[in-house]
Amino acid sequence: MGTTVIKRTAVTPTLATKCTFSLWTKRGVLETSQCWAGQPSVGAGYTQFRWFSTDKNALRWEAAPSDGAGTGIDYKTYAKFWDASAWYHIVSSFDSTQTGTDRLKVYVNGIQITDWETQTIWDADEVLGWQVAGQTQYIGTYSGSDDLYDGYFAQYAFIDGTAYAATDFGEFENGTWKPKTSLDVTYGDNGFLLNFADGALLTDSSGNSNDFTLHSGTQLFSRDKPDNSYPTLSRILGKQGTSYYTPSNTDLKTGNLDSDDGSNDKSVVANTALFKGKWYWETKLYGNNNTRNMGIVRADMTGLSAIFYNGSNTSNGTPNTMNYNPRTSYGYVITTDKDDTGTESASMLSTDSDCIIGYYLDMDNGKMAWSLDGTLINSGSSFPLPNWSDDPNMWTLYGAMPSARLDATQRGSWNFGLGVFGTTAVSSSVADAGGEGSFEYNPTATIDGSSQDFRAICTKNIKTYG
Repeated sequence: MGTTVIKRTAVTPTLATKCTFSLWTKRGVLETSQCWAGQPSVGAGYTQFRWFSTDKNALRWEAAPSDGAGTGIDYKTYAKFWDASAWYHIVSSFDSTQTGTDRLKVYVNGIQITDWETQTIWDADEVLGWQVAGQTQYIGTYSGSDDLYDGYFAQYAFIDGTAYAATDFGEFENGTWKPKTSLDVTYGDNGFLLNFADGALLTDSSGNSNDFTLHSGTQLFSRDKPDNSYPTLSRILGKQGTSYYTPSNTDLKTGNLDSDDGSNDKSVVANTALFKGKWYWETKLYGNNNTRNMGIVRADMTGLSAIFYNGSNTSNGTPNTMNYNPRTSYGYVITTDKDDTGTESASMLSTDSDCIIGYYLDMDNGKMAWSLDGTLINSGSSFPLPNWSDDPNMWTLYGAMPSARLDATQRGSWNFGLGVFGTTAVSSSVADAGGEGSFEYNPTATIDGSSQDFRAICTKNIKTYG
């Protein structure tokens, strides 16, 4: 998660002319060059497989032959990959003993790509520099400090000596492409399998002991996996109109969970809508820099065509939002209804120091509560969602999305259950009642006089409760 770079040194391959990369990835930063497999040119050609910035989030494979002669590889997709909420499965199958386009086959989410904007085919019997003994194999960069990768990886496999298809690593289940939990492949001497398991993040699970080491960044375990995905902050939602600012690559980082300070006010929104069930998440706020409104927005209020603004008073909020502002000079909850009329509840808990906001959203009964550093505000009494009593069907139709408004220079880090704020792990690591997520404070809380279980927002819980 975030810009972590790992590396190992290649050994003598079993069969250098054939190999396969298979990896699952979830994007963070968009529209920058980010390398998921890199081997810089050190007398053995080069390998550079990446998201390509110049062409707006295309995938690109570039490689020069290991002997420095002949034609290398240059494949670039027409397709653009904008979705930073989804997991992508990328399989690159190399076999230079084949003819023509069969020398490189690429699959994304189980589908072979056959339509290319650029397709330069390498010569027969060429070898990737990645496969040359003694070369440095990087994941998360091209050469150690450039093309840094911001995002998530899962089940990253490299196969030496065999060109496999996507179906050897994944399968369709009810129309959804999913990873196989047990791989029946022959890894070859230079091959490896990284499952990024807790306590063994860089350990090779192929049986080869081709472990990786940390080159730069922070080594963090992530619970976000293809079979149980957690929300992140959206890069395509959150427009604030001409007077405000849509999050850019400089504002969202660390796997789209860290909203950085900057020179512009901004609204942020998660990429998951909640339609029913009870849900918990947290935000850590750093310092005290003017307005910081922490809450939800009804999903139909977001998007590229709508002006979305988690307002700070009764006159300038987006309809169907509700927020808690913990700053001492504010200390209120504000609810903005469908007619853009705001209701302010003052005298809530407040602070001007670093703090952690806890959110308790009840989509079964149309209520919401908050905590400040583990203490429930409003004596544990909840607040009704805007216009719920008039028409709850609008909320259950469109859904509620976690959101916030932060003024310029205000930084916030979101924990939807991954157990970190930015690059710092939570100190308590409290799971929900079903064992999902890792939080600073307990998702089970006494609200409106009764103990209630709120859940981490993840696909396993949404399948059961949402």
